[in-house]
Formats: sequence, C-alpha cells, structure tokens
Amino acid sequence: MGYTHYYRNKRAYTDAEWAALTKDVKALFANCGVPIGNASGREGSSPRIDSQCIMFNGIEEDAHETASVTKGATDFEFCKTAHKPYDPVVVAFFKLIRKYAPQTELSSDGGDEVFAEDSGGYADKLDPDVQVTMEEQIASLIFERTILDEETAANLSKSILRMVLEEFRPDLFTDETEN
Repeated sequence: MGYTHYYRNKRAYTDAEWAALTKDVKALFANCGVPIGNASGREGSSPRIDSQCIMFNGIEEDAHETASVTKGATDFEFCKTAHKPYDPVVVAFFKLIRKYAPQTELSSDGGDEVFAEDSGGYADKLDPDVQVTMEEQIASLIFERTILDEETAANLSKSILRMVLEEFRPDLFTDETEN
C-alpha cells in the first residue's frame, strides 16, 4: 500500500534559486534526524545533490520510492513513501521545492494539510541567510514574465514590496520623530 506526495507545474529554477535550494536541502538532510541515502536507499550511501538534480530515499527497509527534483521545469512528479520514516523529510523537501518555485502545486494522499503542518520543524529551522526573500521572488517573477532587465525588475520588486507593506503594515514606516 502506498502513501504518496505530489507536485505539479514546477517552473525551471534560476541559478541563484537552485544554489539556495540545494543549500537548504543539505541543511534539511543534516538536521532531520532521519537516515537518508541515495535513490536506491543503500546503506552507507548519500543523497545525490548536484547542479541539475536532487534525489534521495530512506535507507534499506525504510526506503520506498525516490524523492527527486530537477533544475528544469517539471509538469508532474510524485514520491510514494508508504509512511516510512523519511516521509516527513519528503514533505519538507517538497515545501522547499515550492519555496523557490512558488507556483508549484503540492498535494498528498494525506490531504492538503500535510503541507500546512510544520513537518517536524525541519524547513522552519533553516539558515535565514539562505532563504530567498520576497523581494527576490517578486523580482524573479517580473524578470521571467516581462521584457525588463534584471536591475529594473529588482527595482520594481522593491517598490511593489514597499507599497504592499505600507498598505498592510504602516507601523513599519512610522516616523520615529512622532514617538
């Protein structure tokens, strides 16, 4: 019997996004407390993390199907974990996939709440210096979907984020002399 997690409509990652994703995934594996191996789950093996692909599985009897992502665009992928010990790592991994490609759709046989939960806290304990900021995500989306150059997209992103924050969090922009 299987228990499966899915992702759909993942766009290709930029070089910067892929570098940040691989760094976060390495941190996830180092801090998850669950034995993780290569795609076949051999004892003593290591996950594959390179310039084009990330692949891993549980170990030996705790392995089931390989979890993977490529740097390029992907229409549909899944990982059947059968609730084995590496399942929460797969959930955290899929959340990281979506973090760097926000339009990616995640689903699970366990229901959508699987990805709303904290997944054991792994993804929430990553180095904040590695995380792509909202500003960078907005700039990336603008650059990919328009004819603007990267610098203009970055400046527009800053302006958009500031406008949103001023609207919804005006307290962040109060003049200190008013206090």
